[in-house]
Amino acid sequence: MPPFPQRAFAELRPTLEGLGFSLAVEHFDHHAFGSVYVEYRRRGQWIRIIWDGKESVLLAHASPAQENVWTDVEAMPGSPPRPFDRDLDDERIERLRDAIERNARVSTREDPLQVSGDIVNTRPSGTKPR
Repeated sequence: MPPFPQRAFAELRPTLEGLGFSLAVEHFDHHAFGSVYVEYRRRGQWIRIIWDGKESVLLAHASPAQENVWTDVEAMPGSPPRPFDRDLDDERIERLRDAIERNARVSTREDPLQVSGDIVNTRPSGTKPR
């Protein structure tokens, strides 16, 4: 694997761990142009950091846990897909870090149990579970 994705994976790891994610999968595919991804998981959400060896781009995708429906963390809802960000520098890593943090915060607002794992009654008083 080239040095840039190695460095990016190492630099993004503390951010992901700080958001409550744990490393779950490391996958290297020699037959797919040296593509590699690392997958982090936490309750309710998975994030993959991907080095696309064919395109020589660094990406991050997120999926609701166990749904295996991956979306680009940098995509803006309702906007058309953007071209790949092909920068291979510190600023690229920082843009991915910002997008990962933004995505994780949005997911946490949708499911307040994700970050801490604490059991909290989030139903209004007097309502029954569905």
